[in-house]
Amino acid sequence: MHLPSAAARRTMPRLEPLVLALALVSSIAVARGEDPVLVNVTGPLAAKLGEKVTFEVELVNRSGRPLTGLRVIDYFDRGFHHEASASPIEQRGTIDMAAGTSRRLTLDFLTDEPGRQCHRVEILDQAHTFMGGATECVLVTAPATAAPAAAPA
Repeated sequence: MHLPSAAARRTMPRLEPLVLALALVSSIAVARGEDPVLVNVTGPLAAKLGEKVTFEVELVNRSGRPLTGLRVIDYFDRGFHHEASASPIEQRGTIDMAAGTSRRLTLDFLTDEPGRQCHRVEILDQAHTFMGGATECVLVTAPATAAPAAAPA
C-alpha cells in the first residue's frame, strides 16, 4: 500500500466532517433503499371513547414499474373496533398500480378503549414481500362527565 508523502498530504484538500457525514447518510439511504410503495395515513390525533374515527390511506407506487396483486392489511390495537372483524383486516381483492400512480382508501374504526390506539397499514405483494407500510395513532379519551347536581338545601 502506497501512502502519500508528508508534503503531498499537506497540500491535499481536507474533507470536512459535514461532507463525510453527508456521504455516509447518502450511502446508507442507497443501501437501505426505499419501500416500493409509499404509504401515507392521515386521520384524527384525538377522539372520544365510542366515536367513529376515519383514516385516509394513500398508496403511491414509487417503484418505477407496474405493481400487481398488492394486498392491503391493517393491524390495529384492541381499543379499535372494525365492523369486518378483529385485527388484522385485509381489503377484499388486490390492487394493481401503474408506475408513479397513487390510490386512496378509507378505514373507519370505532373507539372501544381510552388511551393511545394505533393501527398499522402494510402492503404485501403476491409473494408476501413487504412493499410498504405506515402506522398512525389516536389518543382516545373518555367523554367528559357532568358534575353531580348539588343536593337541595
